[in-house]
Amino acid sequence: MLTVLQVTPLDNLSTLVISVICIAVLLFFLVWVYVCIWVYRDAEKRNSSGALWAILVFFFNIIPLIIWLVVRPPIPPQYGHVAPGYMPAPPPPVYQPCPQCGQPMTIIQQYNRWYCNYCRKYP
Repeated sequence: MLTVLQVTPLDNLSTLVISVICIAVLLFFLVWVYVCIWVYRDAEKRNSSGALWAILVFFFNIIPLIIWLVVRPPIPPQYGHVAPGYMPAPPPPVYQPCPQCGQPMTIIQQYNRWYCNYCRKYP
């Protein structure tokens, strides 16, 4: 014989509470997935095992996250050692004679053109 379970309808307040709890759990899960992705990228950027740290953080929650924040290595330099703020000087311009008078011309960087000081014009 088949019996039917009697389910009492929920009132509006309990439906609202259940909805808020479901939304809160979903938001917490999405934030936690974002934290795991951040840990993965941060570990890979620092030449550590990103997958291992992301899995540890995902399954064991806050303890591996705190451990990662404490023991993470510094970010290695991308390019060779260059003093900050140092920019090498541009190469000297190649000598170019003026087509009219044959004297050396100078390059005007603003216009990216050669200028003859003797003829006082751009050739």
